Amino acid sequence: MWLSNTVLIAVLGADLVLAVALVTRHSARTVSDVQVFDAVPETASPTPSASVSVAPPAPAAPRAVLAATAPDGAALRASTPSRCDATPPATVEISAGSGRSWTVVDSPAPVIVRVTLTSATDGWLIGSDSACRTYRYYGTTDGGRSWQPSADTAGYWYPLAGRAETVHTPIGNRDLPCPAGTTSVTLTPRSVPEAEATCVGPTTSRLLRTTDSGDTWTPVPQPRVRATAVTWPTPTAGFLAAEPDAQCSGIPVWRTTDGQRWSRVGCGSIAGLAALSFSDERAGVMVVAGSVGLRTLLTADGGRTWRPAV
Repeated sequence: MWLSNTVLIAVLGADLVLAVALVTRHSARTVSDVQVFDAVPETASPTPSASVSVAPPAPAAPRAVLAATAPDGAALRASTPSRCDATPPATVEISAGSGRSWTVVDSPAPVIVRVTLTSATDGWLIGSDSACRTYRYYGTTDGGRSWQPSADTAGYWYPLAGRAETVHTPIGNRDLPCPAGTTSVTLTPRSVPEAEATCVGPTTSRLLRTTDSGDTWTPVPQPRVRATAVTWPTPTAGFLAAEPDAQCSGIPVWRTTDGQRWSRVGCGSIAGLAALSFSDERAGVMVVAGSVGLRTLLTADGGRTWRPAV
């Protein structure tokens, strides 16, 4: 049973493109990603004032971004804490027009680790309480206007929030053979025993595959780049987002058609960590988290060209 169309990102996860994007908010005023500081003219005389000690603002908690696409062109994107007891809680948006416009819907859980969309009205996600003690399945049949909970997540694949090297499989929690320093994992389930995972660290990444529900994992060939998100719309066709390089200051995109050999096909114009989701080998969505919030790029030619959704 083929289960892709979504991606998870670990410190969270996805059947969706759960891919994890860390976003740091800054205290300086920001205009189009450019920090603007109030300048003082060189001729101005200093004004004596009382010494006041001001505590620096606490840094915002890292966020993860998730994305999912459906065969009818519908798409879902979410921003969620990538660790437990973090705020603000998860936000969810659904698009009935292939990501061209988005409607904010209620999130049924403060932390989300997996999202899947089968149509503009039908989908489901797995989320947890803010302390990550209890994970639940939530389904919708009305485009996210309401979510029906179920306590049973025993048979599902999903990452565990705040535990980058551990995933929940249909037979229980299993550790991944990730490199030291791994900070997040993307997860693409295929069936009960089969899934792909990508370990992502500050300088390295590792693609893995299992055919026995996570008891054992084997390396998957990957290009000589640091992957930040990977999704597999078919058992052999995959797409990979990489960190910026000399040829692409945004998000380089790689593609494989046989699960073994990768070629560079395109460049997303927006910088940031991204989630990828493809409904087939041509139509895809890239959701990027940055200082201005979530932005979306669309492709209709297998990742060769990307255009802003709005």
